[in-house]
Amino acid sequence: MKGRNIFGGLLIILLGILFLLNNLGVIGWDIWWVYADFWPLILIALGIRLIFRKSEVVQIIVLILIFILPLLYYFGYGSSSYPRWVDSGGMRNYETSNWSLTKNTDIATGDLSVRVGAGKISLKASDMLATLDAKSYNKPEINAENHGNNQSIKISQESRRFPMPGGMHFMGEEWTLGLGRDIIWNLDIDTGAATAIYDLREIKFSKLDIDSGAGQLRIVIGDLGVSGDVDVDCGAGEVTLVIPESIGVEAKLHTGVGKKNLSGRTWTQKEETYTSSNFAEAATKLKVSLNAGAGTVSIVTG
Repeated sequence: MKGRNIFGGLLIILLGILFLLNNLGVIGWDIWWVYADFWPLILIALGIRLIFRKSEVVQIIVLILIFILPLLYYFGYGSSSYPRWVDSGGMRNYETSNWSLTKNTDIATGDLSVRVGAGKISLKASDMLATLDAKSYNKPEINAENHGNNQSIKISQESRRFPMPGGMHFMGEEWTLGLGRDIIWNLDIDTGAATAIYDLREIKFSKLDIDSGAGQLRIVIGDLGVSGDVDVDCGAGEVTLVIPESIGVEAKLHTGVGKKNLSGRTWTQKEETYTSSNFAEAATKLKVSLNAGAGTVSIVTG
């Protein structure tokens, strides 16, 4: 029993040391990917423990080696295989990148697909057809294709391993997108945990589809004479949709655990569907679906 107590206690201490180093920024959360790849050491340790069942010293030495070997690999030979999320100053290494696409008068519609991780995200109108300013660890991949009068843009991050979520270290990435005012967009945005502001007051769109793991999302829409659909899914957090009073709205709001807020105009309700009083006669109409597993979803007039 005494040996079990020592072994279990030492294991808890070593795990606590790793999590402490993570939170202090001394090592990155990607260290856990290294430990995952070193999982066969567990089988070796179990075998040694069976052989040297009566030797507590040998078992403790083996446990310490299992703890140390992945660390040595991470700081040494593993640097080319695993992302290094900290520099000598304890801060994460980010690189900045800029991209832009000039206007083409033949373009009438655009399809934008965004697949990025966590961080701060903003979208606003631009004098260019499209722009991206990014501060990220994984360099964004951008694929832009022209199909007659349609422009297709796909933005994603390189397929590298991501750090295990923890603390707020992984929230340091920043993505600033700009879209042209003169065409009608189909927007499909998928992010991890994010703090996002989508300023669409000068951006025409027929469809807006946002999927966010968690965070705070604020979406501001303008009345530009284009009717469309808005579909927002957020795992946990706060979603606020700001819509001008002139736009007619038919909305479905759903939260697993949380609140629904509707303000600034008169609504009628039928089951989970809310319809603004001006929906029938409004020149511009939006069909809205807001979903949050936990948190608050709101439609406000502005």
